[in-house]
Amino acid sequence: NDDLIAFASGGASFQGKMSPFPARNYENVTVRNIFPENIYDSIPALKGVAFYTFEHTRVSNITIDNVKGNTAAASVLFYSLFDKKGYFSNVRVSRIEGTNVYSRSEHPDLHASYAPVTFKNSEIDRLVIEGVRREEGRYAQPTFSFDDHMDVKELLLTNVSIVHKGLTGNVLIDFEKANISKFRMSDVEVLNSK
Repeated sequence: NDDLIAFASGGASFQGKMSPFPARNYENVTVRNIFPENIYDSIPALKGVAFYTFEHTRVSNITIDNVKGNTAAASVLFYSLFDKKGYFSNVRVSRIEGTNVYSRSEHPDLHASYAPVTFKNSEIDRLVIEGVRREEGRYAQPTFSFDDHMDVKELLLTNVSIVHKGLTGNVLIDFEKANISKFRMSDVEVLNSK
């Protein structure tokens, strides 16, 4: 129950779970129709789709489309590991539905470390996020999170609907201290359904 789909651009053995393989650049990667769900117990997958870079590599022309279901940490994650900033180019994330629903007792704040769509320690030249739906009744946290080490040249956020049930707090977006050079947003609604 970790990442349903994990794409890594090579690197050292990670948590002893995979053998080392050479870091290299990749392009034209598409992930579609991923449906996280609880089957045997109440613990969903930690992440629906996760892209990782190692050793300053670049992954270009990425499409993630139609991820529907709840996760423990994030529906979509982009992350450059081991403090070595990686690069993502021409990224499109679309038709994402779900929220973070579970936090293990030994990690009670896990949900706060990741938004449903999260970006960490990376550089992205062009990022389009469209068609995101979230219904939230538990955690007043942002739907989109960019950590302090993110650098995004161009971001388009469109066709987003967030419905929460009487929560107080920022349920839309957290840029922390990320560097966002150009940001356009359209057709975004945040509704309180009390």
